[in-house]
Amino acid sequence: RIIRHRWEGEKYNHASGNFTQWSEWLKDALILNGIYAHVFDTITPRPSVDIEPRAYANWGLNDRLAITFIKTALDDMEHCDLMTDKGAARCYADLKTRAQ
Repeated sequence: RIIRHRWEGEKYNHASGNFTQWSEWLKDALILNGIYAHVFDTITPRPSVDIEPRAYANWGLNDRLAITFIKTALDDMEHCDLMTDKGAARCYADLKTRAQ
């Protein structure tokens, strides 16, 4: 997958308190890039490596792409301790928790 729409919105910074608006912009950008499901559709399971090895690999690449896209939409200070090792949905959930 290729990112066709780069992040051009305001980067999220906890101090600015703009998480709700930023999140809406993020959702739109993820939809435009075809990676929304990796962050917000948590019922879409990762394919089985044994049954669908190519789909498994593609899913993993797209999930990492979604994480990287989220990171491009963050202020540099928000990268500190960001949960990126458990998938894009958990990465976003971590940000949301930190914003509250």
